[in-house]
Amino acid sequence: MSVTLKLCRRREMRTIRSNIRKNTVKTSAWPYVRYATILLLFHSHTPVTQVCIMGYQLWPYLVCAIGLMLGLSPSYIHPDEHFQCIEILVMQFTKAKGTVPWEFEPSFAARSYVPLLLFYGPLFTILKSFPNAQSNPILILYLMRLQNYVMIVLCCHFIIPKLMRSDKRAVQSMKKGIILTSYVTWTYQTHTFSNSIETLILMSTLIVMENMVNEENITKRKFKESILLGLLFSLGVFNRVTFPAFILLPCLILFWKYYRVHWQSFSLLLLSSIFFSFLFVFIDTYIFNGGERLVIAPLNNLKYNLDVQNLQLHGLHPRYTHLLVNLPQVLGPVLLLAILSGYKLDSLSTYSIVSGMIFLSLFQHQELRFLIPLVPLFVTNLNWTPLSSALMGKKMFKGTWFLFNIIMAFIMGISHQGGIIQFLGDYFHFHTEPMGVHIWWKTYSPPTWMYMDDAITISSIVNSKDGVESLNEIAFKLGTHHVIDLKGCDLPLLEETITKLRLNGLETPLTLITPDSMISEVKKLMRDETVKLISKRHYLFHLDLDHFDFNDYTTFKPGLTVYSIELL
Repeated sequence: MSVTLKLCRRREMRTIRSNIRKNTVKTSAWPYVRYATILLLFHSHTPVTQVCIMGYQLWPYLVCAIGLMLGLSPSYIHPDEHFQCIEILVMQFTKAKGTVPWEFEPSFAARSYVPLLLFYGPLFTILKSFPNAQSNPILILYLMRLQNYVMIVLCCHFIIPKLMRSDKRAVQSMKKGIILTSYVTWTYQTHTFSNSIETLILMSTLIVMENMVNEENITKRKFKESILLGLLFSLGVFNRVTFPAFILLPCLILFWKYYRVHWQSFSLLLLSSIFFSFLFVFIDTYIFNGGERLVIAPLNNLKYNLDVQNLQLHGLHPRYTHLLVNLPQVLGPVLLLAILSGYKLDSLSTYSIVSGMIFLSLFQHQELRFLIPLVPLFVTNLNWTPLSSALMGKKMFKGTWFLFNIIMAFIMGISHQGGIIQFLGDYFHFHTEPMGVHIWWKTYSPPTWMYMDDAITISSIVNSKDGVESLNEIAFKLGTHHVIDLKGCDLPLLEETITKLRLNGLETPLTLITPDSMISEVKKLMRDETVKLISKRHYLFHLDLDHFDFNDYTTFKPGLTVYSIELL
């Protein structure tokens, strides 16, 4: 073994010196991660023997292992990853009941089923052959995240390189290494957001468009590419109504450079878009109402989001939020690299960045995840200069990059609202007594599909137009298979909920699930002589970022506790 390691070390050191002088990299299965990590080790003087055993590089697999670990971790980033995706699919493919979000209510019909069925339908179809697997919520969740991680890795390996054809191979390797070690790739991209699907569709669309405006192809007819582009346009719009924001400027350039002299190809593009759009409308219409009334989901979604009063229900942000708040969060230290390097002005992908940032900023509801599709583009379109290489070679920059991503990955990939998923997984596997009433307080809305219960009833607190919270929609007489989502209501409403349940004489188990950041409020509840709270389960990896109070430092306490409520 020692002889092999010595030979390996000598060979790798010669390769490193040669590659740095020539600015090229020897091709391998994972050239981008290999070169980035070897370069890191070279500058930090780490012995190559630590990562080379029997001639194999271990770092590419280590990066992959980190991504898998985070993808299979219990974090809960945003309710939409469940309620706009898995909740709907589980109700479609199993007998389990869950929460139907407003977007999938037939009266709104603001989200299309097509992208969900296309991307995740095959997985659920396979699971149908395994009844035990199909009824296991943790297995379903992690299989879907695993699928997303595999898809983004394949995208980085086969699709994204085509957006960097003008770069030297060494530069391509470093850019790919940045993308694969980004916490956005590890966390947001692996979770079941429509934005994760949007990334894959956008990358594929830009590849086709870049190929068509290439000088070698500008005079050729592109019939197949035009048909494919029509499909991608339609799929992107039906997945998220924001998709046109990313491709508007690239489309104008594509038309001017190519389609204005290729009208036959342009006609095929239009026919393809129309055909697939009608097909998607037909599928949605059938699922939503059995074909009784035409459903155009993207149009319904656009109408909803153009009404500022509707956006107020979801939160309004200053129009500079994407640029000054969200962008630094998704890019981290790479933002400095972007400022120093600049961007290629001859790339359609650069105009996709400009187009997306401009049009997304016009809407006042601006969440960080809306920028997920742009993260790979912010890296691949960097105008690499000697200054870029010098910055990448500094140990401080590399250390800052890895530290930033490890911290953000721990927060968003492991801890954020993680106790919710852990409890529901444990409850499904280990509960022995019949389900009574579960009261969720000061947490994200529980993904009720994870109960895998075909008799469950979900009640929720209601916010009236004047901002007053009400318990009018809660069925207090229902004592079994009942989930009450109190969201972020104040303590008096929690006390009122428990009181009304007690007055109805319920003898079934009552359970309170709440974060440890609310321990001060829970202690106030314990002072009530008619209520006794007994801690049953505790989960340390649960981070509540929504209720910080600098006047009460217990609100920074991590963890989630499950209490049994005894009425005295």
